[in-house]
Amino acid sequence: MDKQLLLFNSDGSEFTVDGEKLLINDFKYSAKRMGTAPTITATINHPKCLDDLIDNTKYTVFNDEKYFLKGAIASSYDSSSIIYKHETTWVSERAVLETVYFFDAVKGSDAE
Repeated sequence: MDKQLLLFNSDGSEFTVDGEKLLINDFKYSAKRMGTAPTITATINHPKCLDDLIDNTKYTVFNDEKYFLKGAIASSYDSSSIIYKHETTWVSERAVLETVYFFDAVKGSDAE
């Protein structure tokens, strides 16, 4: 299992801030057997505010599957450690299937 997540731009290049890769070490993977697509909730701690830099064109990869940003980033500033804390939720690309209807049709026998 992955221990760190990297962010990527829409063209597949690694997302960097001031020339450095942005590694996500604090994250939680959540998946149900049936129901909604898997999600990852992650906390990104960084000296800069990343609200304008991370948008829905960025993605991360976990277990060989792409996860895209869901909703807005919730950011807060900690003046004691002089760092921004960004709470993010990433949803699997399988979420597209939640809006697709599937039909199970059985073809009748020709003997009728």
